[in-house]
Amino acid sequence: MTVAGIAAQTAFHIDAVRFAVGEWALLGPVSLELEDLRQRWN
Repeated sequence: MTVAGIAAQTAFHIDAVRFAVGEWALLGPVSLELEDLRQRWN
């Protein structure tokens, strides 16, 4: 594999991880809220 290919793959992985972490950071509190509401209703 070329250096450019490795760099591109690494950048893709970093972006994927950053996206996943961003999603988790955004959805984490929301899902906690939903879980809290669900507990109250039951």
